Amino acid sequence: MMMEKTMLRFFGSTTMGLHIFKEYQKKARDENLNKVFKELYQKLKSHQQAIKNQLEKLGIDEEPMKISQTLAIKMEKLKIKFAEEDFDLVKLAIKAINIGSIGIMNILHNNPEIPESFKETAKSILLDYDSITKKLKTYAINNGETS
Repeated sequence: MMMEKTMLRFFGSTTMGLHIFKEYQKKARDENLNKVFKELYQKLKSHQQAIKNQLEKLGIDEEPMKISQTLAIKMEKLKIKFAEEDFDLVKLAIKAINIGSIGIMNILHNNPEIPESFKETAKSILLDYDSITKKLKTYAINNGETS
């Protein structure tokens, strides 16, 4: 039962990420950053689908987001709303990805009973988070250039 709750929490976290990155994309003023956020949103959407597929294979039904997750999204939306420039959005997005990365590492470290296929999906997502962070940092240090 604990394993199931952990996997559902992970699924909920990816759903939160989708909502938040959609907001970053809406707020981004620079066309290049908007494209980066759109690409990252699509990647996060594929992560959510991969986790959903894993849950389905294990016969676990997805649940609606928890109140705490909904509140976390609202808090992040407020931060996004008050971001004065695109650079602020980039910093917020990097923080969000770092929080997600730590969450994944905690899940992998603290839950050895999780099925290997689910662990592999989580590891793959963690590696993608590194590439997402790199894209955002590249944008930030190159004054809006993405390469």
